[in-house]
Amino acid sequence: MWQELNRQILAGQDFFDDQCRSLLVALREQSVTIYCKAGCSNCCTLMVNATFPEALLVGAVLAPEQFDAVAAHAEGLARIACDARDFKDYLRRRRRDLGPCPLLNADGRCGVYAVRPIACRALFATRNSAWCAVDFGTLHSAEKEAFMSSLDPSLVAFPTHYLAATQALGQQLEARAAAAMVSRWGFSLNGSLAFLLFLEQRCRLSALIPQGLAATRQALAAAGYDLPFVVNYDPI
Repeated sequence: MWQELNRQILAGQDFFDDQCRSLLVALREQSVTIYCKAGCSNCCTLMVNATFPEALLVGAVLAPEQFDAVAAHAEGLARIACDARDFKDYLRRRRRDLGPCPLLNADGRCGVYAVRPIACRALFATRNSAWCAVDFGTLHSAEKEAFMSSLDPSLVAFPTHYLAATQALGQQLEARAAAAMVSRWGFSLNGSLAFLLFLEQRCRLSALIPQGLAATRQALAAAGYDLPFVVNYDPI
C-alpha cells in the first residue's frame, strides 16, 4: 500500500539532490557563497515539516533512543499547539521552549540525514548561518532593513536568505507526494515531522489514512491529537 509511494518519494529525493548538486556547481562558478556545512545546525531550530510519506521513511530508520527524543518533543508540540493564540505564537513558543529538531545529534549533524525530508534538503543559506537562528521578531527595524537590503531578490526566497530555486523545486516534489495521496485516499496529510512520527507510533496513522479523512480525524481526535499547526489535511 505504502511501498510504491515510498519508492516515488525516494526517487524524488535522489532527483532533488542531483539538481541541487548541479545548481551549487553553477553558483560557485558565479562566485555565490552557500554557507551551509556539516555540523551547522541553526536551521534545525526552524519548524521541520514533512509530508506523511516522508515521515514514514524517517520512522523506518529510527533507533529507540531517537524515538524517545521524538516522543518527548511531540508531546511538547501538542501542549504548545493547544495553548498557542495563533500560528505566529505557536512558532515562537516552539522554538523558545522546545529547541531544535529532536533528531539532531550532539555534534550538530542530522541523525537521519540520508532520509531527511525535502523541506530540510531545500534550505541553502546565502548568508552566514548565524542568521538562520535569528528571531526576526526581536530585531530593530533598522537591523531588519539592513539585512533585507543585503539580499539578492533574484536569488533568494525574499525576505529570507535561503535559495529560491531549491525551495521551488522542493515544493513541486511535495505537491507531487500530496497528489499521490489524494489519488489513492482522497486527501493528503503533512505537518510537523516529529508529530507525524509520534502519530505513527501511537496511532498507526498509516493504517488510519486508507480509511479516509473522516475516520482518520475521528481517531486522532479521540486520542487528543487532532490539533492545529502540527497536522494539516488537504482537502480539509
